[in-house]
Amino acid sequence: MTFDTVIIGGGIAGWQAAIQLSRSLRKVAVIDDGGGRSSAAKRYRNLLGFPAGISGDELRQAGRTHAMRYGAEYFEDEVVSLVQDADQLFRVETRRTRSTIRGRTIVLATGIADPFPDIDGLHECLGISAFICPD
Repeated sequence: MTFDTVIIGGGIAGWQAAIQLSRSLRKVAVIDDGGGRSSAAKRYRNLLGFPAGISGDELRQAGRTHAMRYGAEYFEDEVVSLVQDADQLFRVETRRTRSTIRGRTIVLATGIADPFPDIDGLHECLGISAFICPD
């Protein structure tokens, strides 16, 4: 199967792109290996529609549910190769399932990784008493 767009990264930006493209009747695949920067946030505050806050994991899950409602397909995997074929289609190879997913366009929504210092208990405090800026 060839998708109109393959989105690499299932964080907040990746799922927002999937929602918009799927609502525009595009065939969309999202590839994500889980985790990511937004998963470290226990409670995002001041987001439209979430006055009491929402965790990064909950927000990602809501985005995934929303996008899949419009037909986006989700592949829980890690991308190991991205090449463009002679026919101008992109070929995305994955690690776990050793799948090849083809797309006419690519959205790279891989985010960034924070170089957290090696401090005991830091990860348990993220989003509670230690914060990263999600923006």
